[in-house]
Amino acid sequence: MSDSFDPGGLFAAPEPQMYGKTARAMKLVIEHGCTPKDALLMVRNGGNVPDRTLKEFKRKVARYSLTRPAMVKLAHNCVENVLKCVPNVLTTQKMDKNGQVVDIVEQVIPTHTNQLAAAAMVFDRAEPVVRQNINLNGELKDFMPVILDDYS
Repeated sequence: MSDSFDPGGLFAAPEPQMYGKTARAMKLVIEHGCTPKDALLMVRNGGNVPDRTLKEFKRKVARYSLTRPAMVKLAHNCVENVLKCVPNVLTTQKMDKNGQVVDIVEQVIPTHTNQLAAAAMVFDRAEPVVRQNINLNGELKDFMPVILDDYS
């Protein structure tokens, strides 16, 4: 057993096992906002999508989506821990050369900045900011709140 700390091996989630077409369709849905049915149609180059395939794909999208309630809750907890200044510490027990069990306290690698960046990514997708662009092309008198005829 190695004494070095491996952040990727301890906390990293396993990569999902998917076919190439499923991964491409997942990318279309998550990153580009397509509907699951349209994504499957694009990846399959048209063709018919069976209901069972669509149902299973929707289940996979829900499982790996950043907008699912479990992921939003984790992001909320992350922000809360950062604001409360909870330290990122991992306590483990290891055996030394003499056979005695020793408690080892290690600093966990994800810093508060990285945690907040990940939480921001989740919140940006779960609660996007809606911006409106209003087209003001038209006659100026339609938009004037004051009647200027008396002053001319």
